[in-house]
Amino acid sequence: MLWPRWLFLRALGVIFGSAFYSLLFQIRGLIGPSGILPADAYLGALASALPRTTRIWAAPTLFWWSASNGALMAVAGAGLAAAVLLTINIAPRAMAALCALLFLSCVAALQTFSSYQSDGMLLQAGVAAVLLAPPGIRPRLAEWSPPSWASVWLLRWEWFSIYFGSGLVKLLSGDPHVLRLFSHNPFPDAPPRYVRVVRYRYEFTDAAERARTGNWWRRSPIDFYISPVSLPPPQR
Repeated sequence: MLWPRWLFLRALGVIFGSAFYSLLFQIRGLIGPSGILPADAYLGALASALPRTTRIWAAPTLFWWSASNGALMAVAGAGLAAAVLLTINIAPRAMAALCALLFLSCVAALQTFSSYQSDGMLLQAGVAAVLLAPPGIRPRLAEWSPPSWASVWLLRWEWFSIYFGSGLVKLLSGDPHVLRLFSHNPFPDAPPRYVRVVRYRYEFTDAAERARTGNWWRRSPIDFYISPVSLPPPQR
């Protein structure tokens, strides 16, 4: 796991770097004081509608202190610097934490401009990287600090949630590649409006039941693993 961890953290630094580099050229026009959706107006509306602890939870961002053009550029620039240091393996744990914190600050204030699956995926990867990255200033491979089980579990969960969520979306969209995974198309006329995931308990049948029904196992529902979900209505 040492080389895979090293490669993952370097790649994550590059991805964070590209995100912050892009924000350096866009953030003032998007949420600056004269931007499309000013962050100070958005945060001011939250401040007037919610108590302090609730509004910070609703928008966890450093821009509560200031959402001026200078503050926006400072956060984006600091994020880019932290991403570069993460890429070249200098204080990777601290830089991963800083990248995640600064990117969260941007995402929380970007409003509709951050409603992309990739933003949430990058934040999840950043949190997992804090646990995955070794401590120290120049740890190299850090043979003395192998990856923790919690960090590996978080990464596996992120990968599972990405593929599982994408599969649900493709099923709701009637994607032919996903439908070909079934023995027959359960939705021949149109894609389903709702999909739910149910947990079942499977048990082997006894000899008498197997002789009577030909079934090797029986199943009984336990509960919903995922309640019914649907695609959001198309925007006009």
